Amino acid sequence: MSGETFLLPERPLVLLPGLARGFGIVPALLLQKIYYMWLLPGGINDAHGQHWTWQSVEDLRESLGDAVDESTIRRALGKLEAAGAIVAVWRSTIDLSCDRRDRTKAYRIDCNSIFEICGKPINPAESKMQNARLQSGKTPRSKRAKLPLDIRTQSTSHKVHTAAAGAAAAGAAANNKQEAAAKSRRVRASGLVCWTADDQEAAATLEAEAAGADLQAAVGALIADGKEPVPGRVAREVQRARGAREQAERAKAREENGPVVAARRRAAQRSLRDVDPAQQGAAADAISNISAMLRVGGDG
Repeated sequence: MSGETFLLPERPLVLLPGLARGFGIVPALLLQKIYYMWLLPGGINDAHGQHWTWQSVEDLRESLGDAVDESTIRRALGKLEAAGAIVAVWRSTIDLSCDRRDRTKAYRIDCNSIFEICGKPINPAESKMQNARLQSGKTPRSKRAKLPLDIRTQSTSHKVHTAAAGAAAAGAAANNKQEAAAKSRRVRASGLVCWTADDQEAAATLEAEAAGADLQAAVGALIADGKEPVPGRVAREVQRARGAREQAERAKAREENGPVVAARRRAAQRSLRDVDPAQQGAAADAISNISAMLRVGGDG
């Protein structure tokens, strides 16, 4: 076996000196490969009629005979894209049949940028600066290729439509919820508003236990305050009114019974001075009982 075995049987890689001088060896090999695939039918045509081809990093690595690792290929693609030689977008942005989660990139050749870099006469100083710029991965903003208008705006338009559809769905859900709530609202003869079965049960208990006047007063007070007379609120109002009424009754009892109890206590004290000392203990107990009655009357 001679060394010629490694020269002809394998399909050779195409490396043009002009491309290698302008972009570097690996970027030049990739650019030639992408250009070849770009010319083949079966790619993607966008809304402007521009043709795109797609290649994964793994496919490009295999096309170079696995002689270059994937990280080197990614850096080379980045240099070509930064220099404007290729335009790269996610395939899903121009191919509507592609899954949005697909991370394969589609490429288009920008021949004007390639000629701008490689078509000038060779100048050693400029060539050295050009290589340094490509090595740094940066390029002047004016040299970067611009995406077609539909590709720049398609993703944004999709987001806008998605947001609008989401807002419409949320509005429809809110309206349906309000309609369902309105259908479940029930107003009883007592004026109590019930939304659920628990409300209905609480309303029936409240109507049976509360006095009719207290119930109507509580419902009217809530409506006057702009509040819905649901059973819980009405029960609190009835309890508050009942407590206020009981407090007023206790105050009235104190006013009516205070003089009578005081007179009884004074009479008992006078009689204590007149009784036998042996009976003073019983009289003292009687006065204590009268004092207790006075306290009980004062507390209700």
